[in-house]
Amino acid sequence: MKAERGFELGKSLELLRTSGEELLYDGSGRAARSAPYLRDGLSLQRYMSMPVLAALPAALGGIYLFGWRTLVVIAVSYLFGGLVQVGFSLVRRRPFSEGLLVTGLLYALLLPPLVPLWLVALGIIIAMLSRELFGGLGQNIFNPALVGKAFLLLIVPTIMAAHWAAPYWGGWGGLLHYMPQKLPALTPLLAAAANQAPPLWQLFVGNVPGALGTTSGLLMLLGGGLLLVTRTIDWRISLVMIVTVGLLEGLLGMMGLPGQFGVGGWATQLLAGSLLFAAFFNATDPVTSPFTRRGRWLYGILTAVLVVLLRGLTGAPEGVTFSILIANAFVPLLDRWTLPQSFAAREEGA
Repeated sequence: MKAERGFELGKSLELLRTSGEELLYDGSGRAARSAPYLRDGLSLQRYMSMPVLAALPAALGGIYLFGWRTLVVIAVSYLFGGLVQVGFSLVRRRPFSEGLLVTGLLYALLLPPLVPLWLVALGIIIAMLSRELFGGLGQNIFNPALVGKAFLLLIVPTIMAAHWAAPYWGGWGGLLHYMPQKLPALTPLLAAAANQAPPLWQLFVGNVPGALGTTSGLLMLLGGGLLLVTRTIDWRISLVMIVTVGLLEGLLGMMGLPGQFGVGGWATQLLAGSLLFAAFFNATDPVTSPFTRRGRWLYGILTAVLVVLLRGLTGAPEGVTFSILIANAFVPLLDRWTLPQSFAAREEGA
């Protein structure tokens, strides 16, 4: 009798665990025909919804800090990105891809608060083309959201650099305003280079100029923590990238090298700019990051080294964007180097 009750209890617990996983990820036994290859039965719809859910705190923080225009920027991103997606779906006679849900939101949150709406539209069109021209979701080499932002940084650097805004702070903040504050504002990294680094508490809560969704270290850590806890992303890429940047910025800053290495201190380098946001949301893209575990370690280190070099040697406040895109180009090579070799292949080579 006790054995039967124990069996029934174990069966009930297993059913509860399975139901919980299906509620979170909508588990499916269907096999994927193309990348990203999800090895635990997740449906693509549920997988794509988790980064969107994790990015919501940053989006809400953007509204509070910079006003309701943040929502308009997101809407424009989804509208024009959706038009591109619909066009390719009709031409290829394929169903609408869920990738736009993630790309459209992450791209918008990487933009300056006062960015012109026509630039928002242009950037998301380029972002979606960078994915669709390679064959669609699962076939692109570079992270689409970062491609859209990098395109704007390259063709209109002056406009992108001139549309930062001071955040609203205290009380209702930007909830009572549509437009961000059009006040002279230096981003934290530029301020640090001028020996005017803001206090760390301001970087942590987001009371500093910055992109719509990458201003508050707290909100970025909250979203990244959700992705880690739910195992939506692999901790190896994010944490290795963050820790490596912190160690290198601290070490090189103490060495007093020429350039802008470690300006403001290692904590400022981690909290300022889009490093935390990109480490959790962009670098971990399952399509453009390595498949193997060892490859992810190397990818995180490579990306971090590139961030430190671009920030230190060029003074570019957004070296993170180009660092991840450069590292994306090395992903096929990293996978090839780190892919375990079969015993049969070893015997043939012996």
